Amino acid sequence: MTPRLAAVFAHPDDDAYTLSGSILRRGGDLDVTIVLLTSGGNGPIWEPVATRESLADVREREEASWAASVGVPNARIEFLRYTDWHVPDAPFEDAVERVRAILEDAAPHVVVTFGAEGMTHHHDHVRAGEIGDEAFARARSSASPGAFQRLYHVALRRSTMDEYYRAVAERGLPFGDQDTFLNPVGVPDETIAVDVDVTDLYERKVAAISQHRSQIGELERLPRDLRPLHLAHECFVQAWPEREADAVVRGDLFEDLEPAEVRRS
Repeated sequence: MTPRLAAVFAHPDDDAYTLSGSILRRGGDLDVTIVLLTSGGNGPIWEPVATRESLADVREREEASWAASVGVPNARIEFLRYTDWHVPDAPFEDAVERVRAILEDAAPHVVVTFGAEGMTHHHDHVRAGEIGDEAFARARSSASPGAFQRLYHVALRRSTMDEYYRAVAERGLPFGDQDTFLNPVGVPDETIAVDVDVTDLYERKVAAISQHRSQIGELERLPRDLRPLHLAHECFVQAWPEREADAVVRGDLFEDLEPAEVRRS
């Protein structure tokens, strides 16, 4: 059985930061569906690889390059092309139903999206998570056996982010803190259900993130020696089903999955 993973995010490169290592770990043995609510056309342009008019198209191509770099060149990537920076203004019901239809067709075992903090407080991320959660619930209600076994929210450990912000403060860097808009924010360590250690894949993950050349400044603004605090572990909170209080932290998104195959019509 090839594990099936689907993700619902706001922008090209959201998946690069949060899933590259988990996908690389699988060595191509993964069926991947990525739903991106925008093409990132209102984002910054850090390198002269795009103009404001061409940025969305460039970022879609960068997304394809990223998928190839992590070993899933045939990943299904769906761009819904809502307006970047204005995802909360998109019709919620329309967005949910579009995502639901894609998820139902893909029948993933695991779905990943953003949690309530949006990982950086970004309003597009927060709404993407709300859309992903609702689409998962609707798709799961009519799912074939074996599909939609888990819903995870991407996350960063609070203790790790505390370490990061202490380090930048000691260096006098004007990065703000976890309450600063667009800064990474951690969740309580005890809520982490999956912690994928990708330390051995770190350089390959950075290379994959770098496929998003137009957005490279988001990576380069992080002090090089502190980047592993953000990138060497990929952590997830279990949003469904409810996690048992004494559950061990898994090391893989697909650990302990039920082996039932999904029947497709």
